[in-house]
Amino acid sequence: MVRHALRLVKVPPERNARYGRDMIRFSFLGLLLLAPGLLPSAAQAGESGRTAVMVLYFDNDSGNGEYDSLAKGLADMMITDLSAVSSLRVVEREKLEALLSELKLQRKKYFDPKTAQRIGKGTGAAYAVTGSFTSFDPNIRMDVRMIKIENATIVKSASVTGTKDKFFDLQQQLTAKLIDGLTGVLSPADSGAVNASARKNKVDNLGVLLDYSKGLDANDRGDLDAASKKMREVVGASPDFQLGKDRYRQIMKALFDAKNRRTSLLSRSDQTLLEHAQAAVAKGNAATSERNLSYRIVLGQYHLTKVAHAIDQGRPTADYKDALRAHVDNQMKLFDETKSLSGYPSNLHLGTYSDEDAKLAEEIGIKMPGNPFPFSYDPSEVLREVGKLLMSNDPSIHLVSSMQGRDAACFYQLDPAYPKLVPQVYKQALDYLDKRDDQYKERNTMRVLQEYARALVFLGRPEEGIAKLQGGLERYPKSDEFKYVEDEIRQILDGQIKAFCRKL
Repeated sequence: MVRHALRLVKVPPERNARYGRDMIRFSFLGLLLLAPGLLPSAAQAGESGRTAVMVLYFDNDSGNGEYDSLAKGLADMMITDLSAVSSLRVVEREKLEALLSELKLQRKKYFDPKTAQRIGKGTGAAYAVTGSFTSFDPNIRMDVRMIKIENATIVKSASVTGTKDKFFDLQQQLTAKLIDGLTGVLSPADSGAVNASARKNKVDNLGVLLDYSKGLDANDRGDLDAASKKMREVVGASPDFQLGKDRYRQIMKALFDAKNRRTSLLSRSDQTLLEHAQAAVAKGNAATSERNLSYRIVLGQYHLTKVAHAIDQGRPTADYKDALRAHVDNQMKLFDETKSLSGYPSNLHLGTYSDEDAKLAEEIGIKMPGNPFPFSYDPSEVLREVGKLLMSNDPSIHLVSSMQGRDAACFYQLDPAYPKLVPQVYKQALDYLDKRDDQYKERNTMRVLQEYARALVFLGRPEEGIAKLQGGLERYPKSDEFKYVEDEIRQILDGQIKAFCRKL
């Protein structure tokens, strides 16, 4: 890279075009190595025998916030090239980012020598490279400085000005200004290493460099999704940009590591909650205490959430078949244990009995852990939910909202026992309601009958469905639901009610 730069001041003008697209990092390297005493004694170099240098982010003085992130991209590319010089120890950008956060200097101007000195003392660097860009439209002005951290003195500076469409010509000019007298500073091995880095990381488009910088900034903020998308665009636009490919790979690895950690944490939360819930329901009947009832409810919510997550991930039915079975079994036990109750308490929440388990439940997506509302007011509602879930994938939204609105899956096809269980579920719900004597008995009975009839139609038994509805009309001829039931009978007779759930 440096040998290329030297040619810029020696070769005829007609050959300069060959190097007109070399990046600004050439200039920074020239500046760094040109600074007096930068590659000096062992005392200055430290224990490693190498000179410690840090590269600060460049100040955006253009007044256009769109270019703020460019400061990081320029610094990152320069750090990469400087790291190829064996006589230098370059402070990693990640360490600089961490130090800036610790010192609360993220929005500080770094071009100031005193600021550079303050930061440099935290890195152990002997020198700092700072830079700024003043404008991008219509003219660009870029300035760079080499600062000796010990006394905050500027040991070298340079600047260039030109039009935006001549961006890379400006890099050429700045390099030419800074490399005068550089001959002999670098060893052949260092020159070769820097040249190799330059060839790998040359970017011919300012927009690509800006996207690269935005990707770095998103990564620093912890937004790995946004960072990966930006780096993907960079790699697509400049497939030969090695640094872009390296950062993209690093960010994607971090993204998947984060997802794996999240999955691992959720798996531990799953297991812990399941163990606690199973232990709780084993100790007593759900009707004996609100604590037992709440744990029985959350156990059903847990299993249904597992079903929803599997569907969200597009996994085959075999992956959630057991979870569905566990949910159905739990709900039937919930009914059996509480069928002596006329209704459920209105203030149930798992957090009342275990804040730890409530948090675990919420982590895996249960919105109201241990609470049957807003739909399960009494045991008959639990049975109705089982029927709706198996026949039309229609669980209550408080159990798991992510399953709402998706293409319905005919879960009753997953097990030969389900088509037999559904009529039993509705019959048990009707028996429960028949034993009650409250103002909602008639309305709830007629609604259960309508669901029962639709289930029978879906199962290919429409005549039985009509018979159930007809029996309800005869029993409650003055019901507010009378007209709706009549309409449903008519629709069944006309073939308008059909199974709408997709085949598994």
